[in-house]
Amino acid sequence: MIKAINNNRYFKFFQPKLFYFNQDIDNDDPVRLLSAILEEMDFSNLLQVFPNKTKVHPVNMFAVIIYAYSQGKYSTRDIEFLCKDSQRTKFLLNSPNTPTYSTISRFLSKANNIIYELFCQFVEKLLKLSEITTETIYIDGTKIEAYANKYSFVWKKSTLKYKERLEENILQLIDEFNKYFNKELDNIFDILSFLEELKIHKVFGRGKRKSKEQLFLEKAQSYAERLNKYTNYLEILGE
Repeated sequence: MIKAINNNRYFKFFQPKLFYFNQDIDNDDPVRLLSAILEEMDFSNLLQVFPNKTKVHPVNMFAVIIYAYSQGKYSTRDIEFLCKDSQRTKFLLNSPNTPTYSTISRFLSKANNIIYELFCQFVEKLLKLSEITTETIYIDGTKIEAYANKYSFVWKKSTLKYKERLEENILQLIDEFNKYFNKELDNIFDILSFLEELKIHKVFGRGKRKSKEQLFLEKAQSYAERLNKYTNYLEILGE
């Protein structure tokens, strides 16, 4: 029987037994800032997607991917090469196992719905770090700001991509909603207001069949919340 690899919400990088390459990374290297931020993140949803043992821990895999993105490496083959060639990625992998491009691709595909949430967490914490004193984090503030700017650039591209996909889904929902309710609304927030005014009876749990109205409401709530979040981030980063 395969045992669960990690049941903790938070993942601790800095445990001496976990490191193979710790001594090769300078104390002020930005990759240590990355690992410090990751330690403060909640990975419970990611660990639910990968409940069983894998050659590379899913948190380490996410760490490598976010580092690769900051270096302008987006293809799975480029990330695989970085894992083999870079001491920093070996530090983040914390394992003698180097993931292949197909392994990285499967991870991204399986964790697709969680990746954006993790990016949200990461950038929020990174931006907050720039406001903390250097005495608190023991790293030069200029380096933090530069690192934040680098990830902000990556985050902006990702946010634009996700916002574009969301807008396509919203258009589809608007079309389905208008056909079902015989309306001519063209705004997700107007649709949400209409559905909320219906005082829809909600059911939850196994064996409970949700009404069409409840499904519309839940989807509209999710889309509206995400659209607000994406818009807010783009305003912060400068669309």
